[in-house]
Amino acid sequence: MRSCYTKYQPLFPTENFMAIIRKIRNSFSRHIKLRKVRSEINRMSSILGKRGSYFTSFAYTSITRLKAIKDVSAEEFEALVTQEVEKLHTRYREYRWS
Repeated sequence: MRSCYTKYQPLFPTENFMAIIRKIRNSFSRHIKLRKVRSEINRMSSILGKRGSYFTSFAYTSITRLKAIKDVSAEEFEALVTQEVEKLHTRYREYRWS
């Protein structure tokens, strides 16, 4: 039987997450074809496994709404994406267990 108290695991594998987030940001800021952005989003989604759907959902809706993407530093962009994906993940968990 599994214990309900498990060791906290980070939401994302940080080394891969940071690299892919920067690639996605750069793709948007340089106006590279959307196909390149989609391939990076799909790659990130596969790395995240079960949590990939939260990232994909955020990526296709929220990232495209960022109009001033060139003005945001890579670190700020990464923090924004992490925050939004964690919000989606939390909202899903609350909905699932309510």
